[in-house]
Amino acid sequence: MINFGGSLRTTGRFSVSFFSNLIDRCLTLGSLYSAQSIHAHLVKTGLHRHTFLGNRLLGLYSGLGSITLAIGVFHDIPDKNRFTWNILLMALVRTGCVEAAHELFEEMPERDVVSWNSLISGYVSTGFFDKAFGVLHRMQDLGVKVSAFTLSITASCVSSPRQAKQVHGFITRFGSGSLNTVLGNSLIDMYGRVGLAGYASQIFCAMDNSDVISWNSMISAYGRSGCGMEALECFCAMRAAGFSTDEFTMSSVLNICTDLENLAKD
Repeated sequence: MINFGGSLRTTGRFSVSFFSNLIDRCLTLGSLYSAQSIHAHLVKTGLHRHTFLGNRLLGLYSGLGSITLAIGVFHDIPDKNRFTWNILLMALVRTGCVEAAHELFEEMPERDVVSWNSLISGYVSTGFFDKAFGVLHRMQDLGVKVSAFTLSITASCVSSPRQAKQVHGFITRFGSGSLNTVLGNSLIDMYGRVGLAGYASQIFCAMDNSDVISWNSMISAYGRSGCGMEALECFCAMRAAGFSTDEFTMSSVLNICTDLENLAKD
């Protein structure tokens, strides 16, 4: 439980930084009771209407999974800024309330890339891939700058070769020209999932910097596409390039060897 004692309680001079520090402590404790206690003191002092503290309290309830209390705090903030809206939007997404998140998204007076990414992520995490693509198309139509993170999220929900090529087209159209490691890895995995190892290989070769995940994704892409020998060649190239293997690497290679052995028996 958080203690409100000391000279501040005696004099009644509660500062913004005082409450902000209390919220930090409450986040560490993970105590809903303490959060409600802080909330009560904010209401008593009238600081619950302060935008910064309101946002902090909104984030606190969101972090504790108390979406109903978070919504109440949201409505009590008279001067909402984009952080206010985004905090509640992300909270709704995290708790699986994606349709409610979409309704809030439509009400937002100002949206940024965080808002768009949160909504796309919400639809992806709940399996509504078509709706995630719909949001991406809407970003394109409105001329909203699509970030690498946005495209990485979208790549994770691809389920067909057509969608994979579509996402790749978005990246070609909106990308900066160079392919960073995170986005490149997402595309390799994406093409691997739909059985297009050749496209995955093109992405791999075009990357300026590769890491263990890049190699693992490429080995897996070959394996999923039935290209066992190419997968083993990729594994050998990985070792020759000085990369250390991990459990995922060895699991993929063992599965590929098993598949090749079974194929030889047939």
